Amino acid sequence: MELNKVIKNGNLFSIYGKLLTPNQQKILNAYYFDDLGLTEISELFGITRQAVLDAINKANDTLNKFENILKIEDNNKKVLKCLNELEVLTSDKKALSLIEEIKNIL
Repeated sequence: MELNKVIKNGNLFSIYGKLLTPNQQKILNAYYFDDLGLTEISELFGITRQAVLDAINKANDTLNKFENILKIEDNNKKVLKCLNELEVLTSDKKALSLIEEIKNIL
């Protein structure tokens, strides 16, 4: 899987992961955040490598469907872009503090 796709799916998992089944959450957490390979995950869960791959692909498809409907990641990127532009335009300490606080929320 190409790096950009892995990063995007990891971000989507961070946003929408709680909407997946508990099993999908465990497998994706092991894959994206524990950095385990398919064989390691298959051994950990007692399933085949193919079952792991199928679970990852199905969960990623679900995450992308959520994003296509809700657009949270896309909107977060747009808000962050605007905040970065505001940050350049102001030297007001209170405004900069609020910008930083909003960035931390995203």
